Amino acid sequence: MDSVKQTLRRTHRYRLYPTAAQKTALESQLAFACELYNAALEQRQDAWRRQRRSLGYVAQCRDLTDVRADGLGPKLMNCHAMRDPLRRLDRAFSAFFRRLKAGQKPGYPRFRSRRRYDSLTWDSGWSLNKGKLALQGIGHLRVRWHRSLPRGADLRTVTVRRCAKTWHVSFALHRPKPTPLPHTAGAVGLDLGISTFAVLSTGERIPGPRAFRACHRRLRIAQRRVSRLRSERTSVYAAIGQIEMSMPRVIWSGSERAVRRQRGPRGASVA
Repeated sequence: MDSVKQTLRRTHRYRLYPTAAQKTALESQLAFACELYNAALEQRQDAWRRQRRSLGYVAQCRDLTDVRADGLGPKLMNCHAMRDPLRRLDRAFSAFFRRLKAGQKPGYPRFRSRRRYDSLTWDSGWSLNKGKLALQGIGHLRVRWHRSLPRGADLRTVTVRRCAKTWHVSFALHRPKPTPLPHTAGAVGLDLGISTFAVLSTGERIPGPRAFRACHRRLRIAQRRVSRLRSERTSVYAAIGQIEMSMPRVIWSGSERAVRRQRGPRGASVA
């Protein structure tokens, strides 16, 4: 129990730069994982509707063995990556029954669209080789190491996520809890504002990054290009592609990473 208290669970996220062939392999594995998720959900529904029998994660993993024996799915896809949709579905049903027991809105698990199934987790079948992430069935992917992984950390899982037109990898790790800094008698007040991000009691002002305004400017410029290129079909599609890259920066639900990346470091330094 003491070892658990002295351990922190953290996730470090990095940008991936897969090649065209690696993108195709990743999208193929994501599509098959989505099919597994929907098939497993349908299997649970049919088992309960016809036989009043509940299926669990272990039983569906046994059926997955038959699927692999028949050669279904992408070539060289890792077994643990195939189990990830089954684990995800099992967590969804556990949360459903927990909310049902608590008298909350249950939220029964739903079938997933390929457009909404954007991540896959490996707990084995991956490695780090010369600064690249090696995934079974994918290859060696180039990673942008904007910061190094903490030394002495215990890497548990790797999750690859598709965000709009970019790819990211998240390393879930356990690391020892750092020693807290000694207490000091000094104190400072902090007031968060609108025009200014924060004002300290010492008089120091921390300006805001204005991430949304910067992203909105890119979208406005791309929209102007579309309006000027109505007569040229190919050029219009090229300009629309730039809008699709700019829209997720403005719409939070599309891809919050741009605004959060610009706001996060400054907010973390103050906190």
